[in-house]
Amino acid sequence: MTGISVSGFIWSFAQWNNCTRSCFRCRRRPRGIVFGDARRPFTVANCLSTCEEADENVGVEFGGIQIDSAVSEALARRNVRDPSPIQRAALARLSNGETAVLHSETGSGKTIAYLLPIIKNMLESEVKKAYLIIVPSRELGVQVYSEACALLCDESGRVSYLEELNMPRTGTLLVGTAKTVHALSDKFGFKGFFNMFKVIVFDEVDRLIGTVGKHAARAVKQKKKRHTRPASAILERIARDGMECQVIAASATVGRPLKRELASLLNLPMKDGMAVIRPAQDILPEGSSGNGSRLLIPKNIEHICLPVIIDEYSEMMDALAGALVHLNPKKPLIFINKNASITKVIEELRERGFAEATALHEAYGFGKGVTSLESMDKYGKLMSSFNGGDSDLDQSAPILVASEAAARGLHLSHVDVVFLIDCPSDQNEYLHLAGRTGRMGEDGKVVSICSYRKARVMNTWQSQLKVTFKSFKLEGIS
Repeated sequence: MTGISVSGFIWSFAQWNNCTRSCFRCRRRPRGIVFGDARRPFTVANCLSTCEEADENVGVEFGGIQIDSAVSEALARRNVRDPSPIQRAALARLSNGETAVLHSETGSGKTIAYLLPIIKNMLESEVKKAYLIIVPSRELGVQVYSEACALLCDESGRVSYLEELNMPRTGTLLVGTAKTVHALSDKFGFKGFFNMFKVIVFDEVDRLIGTVGKHAARAVKQKKKRHTRPASAILERIARDGMECQVIAASATVGRPLKRELASLLNLPMKDGMAVIRPAQDILPEGSSGNGSRLLIPKNIEHICLPVIIDEYSEMMDALAGALVHLNPKKPLIFINKNASITKVIEELRERGFAEATALHEAYGFGKGVTSLESMDKYGKLMSSFNGGDSDLDQSAPILVASEAAARGLHLSHVDVVFLIDCPSDQNEYLHLAGRTGRMGEDGKVVSICSYRKARVMNTWQSQLKVTFKSFKLEGIS
């Protein structure tokens, strides 16, 4: 470093050190800074420009957009090397700032489809804005938070999970439940809080706003009017206050009722509403009489119905125990009716010899006095027990038990059998519950244990779901 004074070196080193903390690229290869060049004012934009001059191949094409090489490496570590159909259809349009609804089957990669444009914007934009993802449950919130951290290789707090009612920082990606986000907007003022966001995502939007069909019972419609959901109130205020932010919604069930409600909340013409982005093979042909509301369920799932004569939970528990022994699943997931007791089901399973039965929220690390961030270690261990793959199927995984309300967006790799106990209430919910298996092209089974009356109702769903329910009986089970 001939010709550089000590003071000049100290100044240059300070700029380089600042760059390694601020510049996503230089943090990994700090080679683009010219030491002692005090004539060029340091900015992150200049630093990124210098990095790109030093390495022209830093950008990687993925699904029609350029992503940072470090993000591409993070995708590869998660075995994502090629974009899925919904990612191919959505990435470029969302990167261009389009407000839209992502509609594709469960396990098709919708989360990455909206995360990548947000991350690209975060890394490239000189304007410091925040980005918000609203989810219906804390389980899904922790999952999306972990996914974002992995893609950003986050070490400097650029991804935050909203729990405490503190004002978030700009330049960050925030994940939180609708209830927490609404409470924050009440505390800091709606405009003051939401003006900081460039993009707002509503994941599992139909669950967030509680869509009600046109032919729903009057009592159901009146209840919805009396109790406006937080996400609905947020969407309505965004439109009323004329806020300039990109709104992205995502769900596997997008029909006319949802599109009508979104158009109404955002004050859009009913005829047009929000654009719906689907994989190319799911786009309806021009002139089709369909309305785009068909349910999307993976074709590689086997659907089994195991009815019991006596409509009692003890009988269903006997049937569940028999099915667990007969099918011997390596990584099962059990969903129960939202009015049933998870604790009671776990006790009955343990009495029948299944000591590994565990509540999903406990496996995620949630408990009294435990925050979501403190549960990350336990969540990581749970993910490692499910993410072993075919070569590691003998790895111990608990029998997870959850309410049907916790199913939305839940992703546990290699779940081979989903058991449904006296649920769901309709075909939309069946789609989301069944979609916890058979993800990203893997095979899976869904076993519905219910009364004969409920089995007859489920048979009427076959044409709309485009599935066939196979009968299944166990010896010794009435």
